Amino acid sequence: MGLFDFFRRAGKSEALHPVFGRIVYQGDGTWELGKAAFLPVGHDVEVIIHAGLDGPGEAHLRFWRELNDRWPGLKMACEPLLRRTLVDWVEAPERGDIWARVDLESLSIYAGAPPEQWELTLWCEEAGHWPTISMRQWTPKDCFVDG
Repeated sequence: MGLFDFFRRAGKSEALHPVFGRIVYQGDGTWELGKAAFLPVGHDVEVIIHAGLDGPGEAHLRFWRELNDRWPGLKMACEPLLRRTLVDWVEAPERGDIWARVDLESLSIYAGAPPEQWELTLWCEEAGHWPTISMRQWTPKDCFVDG
């Protein structure tokens, strides 16, 4: 074994997905490191894909498309939670377009319908923190700020 063999991804599967980019299987049914163009926000977001060793399939793409289609309604539903949560972190969160002050950073991708509980992770430069919205299927339930 050579000196640099310690840095190889022994036993890890990698794939280049046409939508999610380069993804790496992390075990326990999770693929990470992917990024995908999320058209509703106009930039790439990190994706964490919940799929077995075979990788994401058509059901994951259906979830992705449905999330894209539902985004305008999800944004509206998340807005009050986001404003209340950021009250201690940013100046006057009750005024203006709160979505101009945060960026969608990462999404979890599931096969078909979302699970009972999952999260949307945002970044707020002004606060220097990640607001995270807890979802119950397609309904936002709570928001908290993470380091």
